[in-house]
Amino acid sequence: MLDALRDRPPGEPVWTSLRRLFDILDSPQPQAALRPVHRMVFDSPSLLATYLQRLQLFQHDVVAVLRARADHPALPAWTAAAFGCLIAAQQAWLADADGEEPLTTHLDRAMGTLHPVE
Repeated sequence: MLDALRDRPPGEPVWTSLRRLFDILDSPQPQAALRPVHRMVFDSPSLLATYLQRLQLFQHDVVAVLRARADHPALPAWTAAAFGCLIAAQQAWLADADGEEPLTTHLDRAMGTLHPVE
C-alpha cells in the first residue's frame, strides 16, 4: 500500500491520494468471502483492538510517505480522518443487510462527506 501511495501522481491532492491508498480493498475476491472476516474482527473486542492499533501504527507510515511528497501541518489530521472514514465504511458495509454495495462504495461515500482544505 505504501508503494502504491509513493507512486501516486505528483501534485495530486492529498485527500485523493489517501482515498486511492484504500484501492486494495477493491479486491477481485468476492465481497461475500470478505464479510465474515470483517464481521469477526469488528465483533471481537480483542481483534478490533489489535486491528485499530495496527491501523494507528500504519498511519504514521502513511504520513511519512505523504510528507516526502508535500509537507503540510495537517497531514496527520487528514490521514487520521481518512482512516476514520475507512472504519466507518467498514461498519456501514457490515450493517448493510443486503450486502449488495461493495465496501469501496461505502468508503467513497464516507470520504466524500469530508472536504479537507489543502
